[in-house]
Amino acid sequence: MTLAVIAFVLGLLFGSFLNVCISRLPQHESVAHPRSRCPRCAATIAWYDNVPLLSYALLRARCRHCRATISWRYPAVEFAVALAWAACALLFGPTLDAARIGVLCWFLIGLFFTDLETYTLPDALTIPGLGIGLIFAFAGAAGEHRAMALAHSALSAMLFAGFFLLVRGIYWLARRKEGMGLGDVKLVAMMGAFLLISHTAVALFAAVLAASLVSIVLVIARKADAGQTRIPFGAFLSAGGILSAFAGTQILMWYLSFYL
Repeated sequence: MTLAVIAFVLGLLFGSFLNVCISRLPQHESVAHPRSRCPRCAATIAWYDNVPLLSYALLRARCRHCRATISWRYPAVEFAVALAWAACALLFGPTLDAARIGVLCWFLIGLFFTDLETYTLPDALTIPGLGIGLIFAFAGAAGEHRAMALAHSALSAMLFAGFFLLVRGIYWLARRKEGMGLGDVKLVAMMGAFLLISHTAVALFAAVLAASLVSIVLVIARKADAGQTRIPFGAFLSAGGILSAFAGTQILMWYLSFYL
């Protein structure tokens, strides 16, 4: 339990930094300089107004200087990362698997909210994430099996990236317009490196199912036009990746039970 509490606190801190990444990376801004500032009045945010969760509550979701509303996204990201990291500590203990899943969740939470807000999946998250996934695969295997584990991770990344590129190409040939961005390709490659083939397949299935259901509901409610309204598929992929990271094995066993 102590480890989970420590992981939760660290998750709040790293979630706060992730908010900076979500706000700045789509604009190609530095995440180091300048210091955090209000997006409306540009006033620098003091450290005591930047304490995860607590400052949001004490300020009643408003900037101290101009009283502009602070987005709910800030505490949501902080809490999501903290919760994910605490879950990793409880489920996996002080292991490399806990670190691997925790780091993956950090990237996926960031990409989830970035895609929701801007319909972009920054290379500054997906490409380093892909590299870190390969490193975890290599480090998590025994000495003589490291090369094979790295090859499996790389193959998984290339397999799903190749599949997405194929779908993207077929869609373009059929409709002469892009139906999927390259950001989705890089995201699924990153997930493949972390989760390998079976669990990435679970994540992809969950993402397609959820995106399809949401699209149908929006069309029925006349909130979207079939074939015209953009869907942040990267957000669905990210959510599917988090689901699979924690419950992919159980979902696979449940599915395979119908055939055994």
